[in-house]
Amino acid sequence: MEQSDQDSKYKIHIWAKPETDDDCFALWCSDKAYADFEMVENGTADSGTVALQYITNRVGDSVFGWYKIFAPMVVFGLELLYVLVFILKSKTHVTFAFGAIVVGMIFVWFTPINGGPDEYVHLASAYNISNNILGISKAEDDKLTIRKCDDVVDYNGPVEYNSFSFADMYNGLMSPAGDTDNIVTIEARVIDSFKPLHFAQAIGITVARLLKLGFVPMVLMGRLFNLLQYILLICLAIKIIPCFKTTMALIGLLPMSMQVAGNLAYDPYVIGMSFLFIALVFRRAYRKEKVSYKDLAVITFVLCLLAPAKTIYILVGLLIFMLPDEKMPKKGRSVLTKIAIFTVAVICWAGVNFSSVIGTLLPGESREVQTSDKTE
Repeated sequence: MEQSDQDSKYKIHIWAKPETDDDCFALWCSDKAYADFEMVENGTADSGTVALQYITNRVGDSVFGWYKIFAPMVVFGLELLYVLVFILKSKTHVTFAFGAIVVGMIFVWFTPINGGPDEYVHLASAYNISNNILGISKAEDDKLTIRKCDDVVDYNGPVEYNSFSFADMYNGLMSPAGDTDNIVTIEARVIDSFKPLHFAQAIGITVARLLKLGFVPMVLMGRLFNLLQYILLICLAIKIIPCFKTTMALIGLLPMSMQVAGNLAYDPYVIGMSFLFIALVFRRAYRKEKVSYKDLAVITFVLCLLAPAKTIYILVGLLIFMLPDEKMPKKGRSVLTKIAIFTVAVICWAGVNFSSVIGTLLPGESREVQTSDKTE
């Protein structure tokens, strides 16, 4: 470039129609010079690059709006909790319920979309069950049919979130739902082996879809139903168990427990069913009344709903041996009865996780042949 060209001065006129009164232009200079874009002043290259920016994403305003909506709810909830605990001295399960609602809603409201542990998997899994409820045909393996307006996140992998994630949540809550009628098929990782794991959150997602809500309200509705499921199960367990009520309530209110309860996950179901099973066993172990066949049927049913969820939770079923032999319907067969109950739970687990069990037992070559034959 000749010297005369470098000394030339140019005027750039820019016209823009901002979407809101707060939108604006910003002229700024970077701390370092980018290649071929050095700022030159009086013939000398400066250590920076000038840039013109059109600012539209006001993160601070969005986050503040998010707080304005939820802060009054938290304050009211804490005040009500104080009244229940220190003035009315409510029962433990009632106090837990209100405490869990206050703490749980903080996680529901302030965790970015897909910000929970493996939430993208649980979102896809719950959405898949919602499709079944609404009569939408199941897509191919590793595929998911969703509304077009819900195709705004990655259903097949985790996401890194930042301050803009909160702004996107707020804007998504306040913006129109978009195209709720047309559907698209995307790639997604879906857990479909045991539907009770995601059933509560699927109900919430289904309600949101029937109301034609947008993506963000739909996710929040799924989280809310998941939280309510957790609270109901823990409350029932606290009410049933004859001892350790406060201990169970405190464990249920631990931050880790409340985090998963306030997000899309199957852990609230697993934790809640575990607490309920423990409460049923302790109730019959520490009460004077004899154990009836009805009691054993209820305990077996709850254990069968728990065991298939995660393999490690089968071991919780061993608590059945806490029941005193003298309280069992038939003393001479008490041990056989307990073994039978535990065996039924193992069968339920194996039935749900049959493919995983076969994959573990068969050698690698046999699995490859079996997969090959199935494909052909």
